[in-house]
Order: sequence, then structure tokens, then C-alpha cells
Amino acid sequence: MLRSSFGLRPRNRPRDLVFATAVAALAIDGLRRLTKRRARFRLEGRNALVTGGSRGLGLEIARVLVDRGANVAIVARDAAEIDRAIAELHGRSPMVRVVGIPADLSCGTQIAATISMYAWRSGPSTCSSTTRA
Repeated sequence: MLRSSFGLRPRNRPRDLVFATAVAALAIDGLRRLTKRRARFRLEGRNALVTGGSRGLGLEIARVLVDRGANVAIVARDAAEIDRAIAELHGRSPMVRVVGIPADLSCGTQIAATISMYAWRSGPSTCSSTTRA
């Protein structure tokens, strides 16, 4: 029996070539499907409203949305925190629109005012995410 320098039998070259071709075809098909899936979830130019967006998980969601090209409106209670978050988000992607709306959404009367302000500043919402900081 023939053995290679590693102590293994010589490989069947035609079978290995067929296997490698099949793996490459599957990889290309997987990449094509992934590209199509990502195309369905494009955020460029879409509008997003993130509550609690001045820090914590809300800010992280806003960062991802801005990185993907979405226009973002963040709602939080502290105006100073909103200004800091807006400055950071503008630094990440100056081409997107980032606005801040100071509001306490635990107060029912401010919810309608916040939505009106958001619609006025951003246009109609096409994507929304709600979290609490």
C-alpha cells in the first residue's frame, strides 16, 4: 500500500476535485443568499425612532442604525445626554440625519407630543425600535 510522507494513503484526486467544487458552489450560493437577505433589510435613508437613545442599549441601537445609514431620532429625558449622544452619532456618520427629542414617555401627555415632533422633524417613520435606557 502506498503511503504519503504523513502516513496517509494518497488521495483520490478526481473525487477530491468534485468535493472541492461542490463546497465552493455551496459557499457561493450561501453568500448570494446572505447578500439578498441583507438587501431586504437595508436601512439607508429610512427613519428610526429610538426611545432611551441617549445611553446604554438605546444608544447602542442608535449607533448600529446610524452605521447602516438610517436617519435616527432619539428620545430621552435628559437634554444634555441627548446633545452628547447626537454629537457622537454625527461623528460616526455625518451623512445621516440625527435629531433628539427630550421627553419623558412615562407621562402620557408627552407621548403624543413626541410622536408629533418626530413626524415633523423626520417625516413618516419607516423603521422603529423601542428600548428603555
